[in-house]
Amino acid sequence: MTGYRVDPAGVNAVIGAVVKSAQPIDKAVTALEGHVSSAATGASSAIVGGALQDAFQTLGAQLQEVRSRVPAVLHGAADAGKAVLEGDETMAQQIVGLATGALTETQVLRSMARGGAVPR
Repeated sequence: MTGYRVDPAGVNAVIGAVVKSAQPIDKAVTALEGHVSSAATGASSAIVGGALQDAFQTLGAQLQEVRSRVPAVLHGAADAGKAVLEGDETMAQQIVGLATGALTETQVLRSMARGGAVPR
């Protein structure tokens, strides 16, 4: 045992806060898509309309990446919390690291071997 202590209510509170914080991102992106489309259609120049669409495609891809990572992180955090509560701390760290794509299994295991917190 590494001494982790998990408060299920605390985990649920954090997950709830993240979900609440992420909701405006979805609303903003959806609204932005409509505005860009309207502006591109209403532009008096095909060049301007095309440039708007091109710019939004790049930005849209980046925003979609953020939108897709939030659920993955939330599922990873929930699974990790459950695993820790069940006593499988190694699996919990692997799930979090792999779900976020921020850590490799090697990084997780090295950090645990040093007795420190998992790096972010």
